[in-house]
Amino acid sequence: MIRRAMNPDFDDLTPEVEKLQPELKGKPKMSTWKFFKKSRSSRRALMVALVLYTAAIFQGLMVVQVYAEPLFAEAVPTMSPTICSVISAILTVVSGFIAAFLMEWVGRRYLMIYASLGACVTCVVLGTQIHLHWGPHWITALFMYLFVIMYTCGAGTVPFVLVAEIFLPEVSVL
Repeated sequence: MIRRAMNPDFDDLTPEVEKLQPELKGKPKMSTWKFFKKSRSSRRALMVALVLYTAAIFQGLMVVQVYAEPLFAEAVPTMSPTICSVISAILTVVSGFIAAFLMEWVGRRYLMIYASLGACVTCVVLGTQIHLHWGPHWITALFMYLFVIMYTCGAGTVPFVLVAEIFLPEVSVL
């Protein structure tokens, strides 16, 4: 019953029944696009995926990565901005592994929510530090690193894992 609800063109033919009664096999299969248009759960999964990807893009990691060199040059004048950017890339990879562990332990929903809130807070603090210079310069680099870690643990990883899980097998081939 659940298979019929999730798949609008599900037929009760098993491979064994098809072998015993070959005249029943003649029914043509529905195309993937037609199935996608008929399946309510697939359309809902697409909306969830689009919202998650949009939230991930609007959190602003691209902006931090594009302006990393001048920000690191100002924040840590004694270190090369290239080395600081490499450290940021290493932190991204390590926090991706941490996110994979946390996804199973904490759950995808809570990880996305709390990591996004953490990224929001670090982004606000980073913005006020860059604009107002309320602390020492190394604080800028610290909050850039914290932002990268928070983003990668949440919006940088969770949408890609969820998209692989939420679509039905008939639609996931698209």
